[in-house]
Amino acid sequence: MVHYRILFIVNPISGFGLGWEIPYRIRHIAAYKHIEYNIRFTEYAGHAKEIVEQAKHQNYTHIIAAGGDGTVNIVVNAMMKHEIDLPIAIFPAGTANDFAYYMNIPNE
Repeated sequence: MVHYRILFIVNPISGFGLGWEIPYRIRHIAAYKHIEYNIRFTEYAGHAKEIVEQAKHQNYTHIIAAGGDGTVNIVVNAMMKHEIDLPIAIFPAGTANDFAYYMNIPNE
């Protein structure tokens, strides 16, 4: 059996504060009931970069950036800088979500 350990990096103020709802949404997805995951909220500008740096040594199998374009940009760049070769997913939770829109990532 494959064991997943997922890190959600969530910007709680993205989308006019809708980022705070993400843990609630995750808990109600049946597939996540049997998956180990950790949710880390960003607390200040640049905090996502520090969370990614810490994640390098915590045996995660996937990283999910939950927020707007800025959050996604910071997470992806930090992963590249620290040579973290993990699958990344995007949970569009910003106001515009331009990156998700152009990559055809649904907002649902």
